[in-house]
Amino acid sequence: MNIFNNGNAQMYPGMNQHYSNGGSSGGGGPKRFRGGGGGGGGGHDGVDMYHEALAAGKFELRMLIPSRSAGAVIGRGGEYIKSLRAKYDANINVPDRSTPERVLTIICHQDSIEQCVLEILNKLSEGEKASRGEVDVKVLVHQSHAGAIIGRGGSKIKELREQTQCRFKVFQECCPMSSDRVCLITGDSAKLPGAVKILIDFVKDIPFKGPHVPYDSAAYNPQLCHAYGGFEGGNMGG
Repeated sequence: MNIFNNGNAQMYPGMNQHYSNGGSSGGGGPKRFRGGGGGGGGGHDGVDMYHEALAAGKFELRMLIPSRSAGAVIGRGGEYIKSLRAKYDANINVPDRSTPERVLTIICHQDSIEQCVLEILNKLSEGEKASRGEVDVKVLVHQSHAGAIIGRGGSKIKELREQTQCRFKVFQECCPMSSDRVCLITGDSAKLPGAVKILIDFVKDIPFKGPHVPYDSAAYNPQLCHAYGGFEGGNMGG
């Protein structure tokens, strides 16, 4: 997820049908998705577990965030991310990568997504310069969902804008070596979590078409970041 107070910043959440048991920043919880690790893979067991999580009322949200802001979400000694996991019965992962961006994965009950995202957005914005302007978030969505989000002649994306009072933009290029595309949502910080929830509710029942290869930011390409909606290089943070 990306919190910037200008029109160039972007952030995204998305869905991932693969699970894993690794990741130093992974948390507890009954089920775990692969949150950006390994660059794809997975099999039928992972898909089955994904649908089990959906049946249990849980959903996965994947966002692209600047690496320099990852520390704010994790907290000193991991205390902040642990508190979020406990509060929302969520699995929240921010895999460590030596690139300008990371994938933040949240798996929790759908009725908790909005409030959890609000807390994370507020925490991410702490690291940015104080501003009362708009903020934005980059959500990862499967490339086959992009057309549905835009709609015929842009009808659906216009509807989303009117419904949420936020602006939506889907980047045309996939993230490197993946089937993910960035959906940038821009608007008032108080309205963004609701906009993310509405996006999730819209795409959650649309089946994937074609290969599903979740983005791993280890494949970051500075020459392509503008095309797919990624972050420019700079301070990697910690």
